[in-house]
Amino acid sequence: MQNIINFLIKNNIGNPPWDYYFLQNLDEKEYPNYLAKLFKLNTGENLPLKYDFKMHYWIIDKNKCKTFNQKIQWLKLYGVTDLMRNCTDKVKVRDYVKEKIGEKYLKPVLQICNSFNEIDFEKLPNSFVLKCNNGCKWQYIIKDKENFLNNLKLFSALRRQMTGWLEQEFWCWGGFEIQYKNTKPQIIILLYK
Repeated sequence: MQNIINFLIKNNIGNPPWDYYFLQNLDEKEYPNYLAKLFKLNTGENLPLKYDFKMHYWIIDKNKCKTFNQKIQWLKLYGVTDLMRNCTDKVKVRDYVKEKIGEKYLKPVLQICNSFNEIDFEKLPNSFVLKCNNGCKWQYIIKDKENFLNNLKLFSALRRQMTGWLEQEFWCWGGFEIQYKNTKPQIIILLYK
């Protein structure tokens, strides 16, 4: 762990450990530099950067990206489309799936809420999935509603966790996955199984 902290300090990557607020407030023209530093830390490889004299900052040189991983890093900053943004949002992607292949492939939505406190647990079945739409792996499966609601410690912990997820920008944790940036945070509740 100390080696990672030393690397972050040496390479001027915010306050260790990787500072969410530093990245959230980072000027977008600095994204290539910091993504290159993160890429070097994770893979040992360099990202090909070049200076854009018109824009007056560094960019990832698409023509010199040779490996699959380098090309993915370029796409993360410059290849994001509205379709990617909509498919990243766990609520919006449902419209796309419905249009392209049909609603029969979608799990039924029980509720969509803007906060944990809006969830109407009385109207939910015994088992369901709580999922934040604005990040990856931000979900929780409830297999027994009665036990969950009667376990105050678990209920309070999940409320804190999900409220925290809704307040965060996942791209700051996800290695500059810009398609998550500015997603309207919501909780989508789906039928389990």
